Amino acid sequence: DSKAKKESLISKLKDMPFVLSTKSEFKKPNEIYANDLKLKQYFEGYDLVFFVYDKVNDRFKEKCLLEFLKEIGVKESPKRLEFDPHLSEEDKNRLRNNAHRSLNKPETVKDFKLEGLENFICRQLNLEKSVLLWSILLRSLNGLNSWDAKSFLSGSYEYEFYGSHRITFDSNYLKKLRMTKWLIDKEGNLKIPSEMTFSELPDHYSKDNLNIDILRETLHFKPDVFDQLPEEVRNKLELVKDLS
Repeated sequence: DSKAKKESLISKLKDMPFVLSTKSEFKKPNEIYANDLKLKQYFEGYDLVFFVYDKVNDRFKEKCLLEFLKEIGVKESPKRLEFDPHLSEEDKNRLRNNAHRSLNKPETVKDFKLEGLENFICRQLNLEKSVLLWSILLRSLNGLNSWDAKSFLSGSYEYEFYGSHRITFDSNYLKKLRMTKWLIDKEGNLKIPSEMTFSELPDHYSKDNLNIDILRETLHFKPDVFDQLPEEVRNKLELVKDLS
């Protein structure tokens, strides 16, 4: 049927270098980014990425080519780059809570960097660039349920011990986002997330995203006074707020 033919075509196209880039090279869909202004600003000074050729982008925009390119793997947000973090046995034991010590089968450890992030945060950051990175992170979480959003920000450790086990840990790039001064508070001060409360973020930072609480939680913002109240009290205050 037509659906099966479409899926077959998409599967074949994913492995074909047929998308023309701004560097006049044909790339596979998963090797190229959408020709998007925010992405170009994010990757400024990072020459290892490719974008869909401008004229192709302009010519077919109204014919839904962009949606098609997304479907076959063209990226609209920075890719996660997998690498082996070479965890020590001590690190693995800690992740397993010192359980399942008698391991004699292959293990798989996957950590991730976010393409272009190190280049971006090495630049002199101002409010505009900080808000850009924030919007790029939120875009990366668009369309993901809460489980997948948390997984996107995590690495994984898989092993066999009377069955399969999978443990997640904070990814390399999440740790970097926590340890780097890239957020700017309402007073204009550059801070790491744990040095400020979420409410201290200026309105320039969009909070209109289904996974905003995931980002807020995983970046380890300093708790607001409201967050430190007992759950019962918070629920009553939320109820009053909704009624007002």
